[in-house]
Amino acid sequence: MSQIEITNLNFTYPGRLEPTLNQINITVEKGDFILLNGKTASGKSTLLKAINGLIPHASSGELRGNVRIDNFNVLDLTLADIGRKVGLLFQNPDNQLFCTTVEDEIAFGLENMGILPTHIDQAIDEALNLVGLAEFRKRETSTLSGGEKQLIALASLFAMKLQILLLDEPTSYLDANSSRDILQIISELNRKFEITVIVATHRIHTIATLCNRRWSLRNAEITEELSVHNIQAKRAETWKRSAPYIQDRKNLLKMTNTSFNYKGQLGILENISLQIGYGEIIALMGQNGSGKTTLLMLMAQLLRPTFGEVTLDNFRPKREGDGKIGLVFQNADLVLQAQTVGDEIRFGPRNFGLKHHLLEKRSDDIANMFKISPYRNDHPYALSGGQRQRVAIAANLSLNPDLLLLDEPTTGQDTDYLNTTMQILCHKIRNNNKTLIFSSHNADLVLRYADRVLILERGKLVFDGSINKFIDNHADNFIQ
Repeated sequence: MSQIEITNLNFTYPGRLEPTLNQINITVEKGDFILLNGKTASGKSTLLKAINGLIPHASSGELRGNVRIDNFNVLDLTLADIGRKVGLLFQNPDNQLFCTTVEDEIAFGLENMGILPTHIDQAIDEALNLVGLAEFRKRETSTLSGGEKQLIALASLFAMKLQILLLDEPTSYLDANSSRDILQIISELNRKFEITVIVATHRIHTIATLCNRRWSLRNAEITEELSVHNIQAKRAETWKRSAPYIQDRKNLLKMTNTSFNYKGQLGILENISLQIGYGEIIALMGQNGSGKTTLLMLMAQLLRPTFGEVTLDNFRPKREGDGKIGLVFQNADLVLQAQTVGDEIRFGPRNFGLKHHLLEKRSDDIANMFKISPYRNDHPYALSGGQRQRVAIAANLSLNPDLLLLDEPTTGQDTDYLNTTMQILCHKIRNNNKTLIFSSHNADLVLRYADRVLILERGKLVFDGSINKFIDNHADNFIQ
């Protein structure tokens, strides 16, 4: 008897004519480690939710076929019953954290399983040690970086000692070192305890060598590729630029001895000094919790420095409907607020006074540029995580800002569309002498598109140089 059996599974979301999953027939044996890949919106997250019962128990839509776990149909089980065997890590950890402190978050699932308090206390310590965050037990979850939140969500699953782990992009928020460490832990749990693991990811080369099976979702159908190949990343040296980096640019933003502390925490950012010029494409790198998001928020004027200053220089006079700075958060859901994708794109320029006929043209051009025109009348939350990320980028770009800030634009994006998005952005930035700053753990993305790299380490700016200097001195530390 297989541990998981899926028979003739079909699922269609409300309001959609085409199914997201179509005639899925697969079996999973105890101890399998499966790589699930596919393009953005191919149905990877939907399949994982069907396995752990969120579909149909907590999601509406038309479901046909069967999913059985240990020969029990998930339709006949409660979510609590399934949750004692199966754990799901969401792509966005903010959708998974409910408690105000780290220890309460990890205890939450254990308490619902009826574990004794003395055992819970020990399990919390073991789980935090496992993910390398032993000192985070008393931290408030609201103070964590995206990567730290993802590690805490994983620790919560590890603490419950589940039989099946379903992981939706488990390294999307993690730096290279944390990614390697976590994947090694998951692999060890799989081998040592025969825990079944299914990992949905776009980062095939980081997972492939750990898996014994690989599934691909295309056009709502699944195929199994018998061989699992390790896709080698290009050597960093091949991305070196022949043209020299232009350092003398008209200044746009300046940070002088800038420090920032959240209440009760010291050293989030310490003594940052830098200048940003027009026409630059800059990558911001650093390990989880190094201060990347905080630095972007200071640049966007969403936070005020504790010490020092951030000054905006030489901003051009704005035309009707234009903004100055655009910021896309790693979690795009924080900024999406309109009822349709089209309204989301029009929201900013409309509030800045763009006339109706110009507004419609700009909206159409941006939607076509990012290949989201078919979804203009859809609610943003009806789209996949990767598609929502595109909508958020498109909405910011519709303001035609001088400075566009992207916090981890890779989240939820398949490689093909990610490269298409970056090519579009970089072309528009260069042609209009704008500036793009993007934070990323994805070394390949940085090597392909950045002219200049900033590296943060524990709140300090430890490197600021051209892409060629980055390749010579730091690239090997960031390649996954």
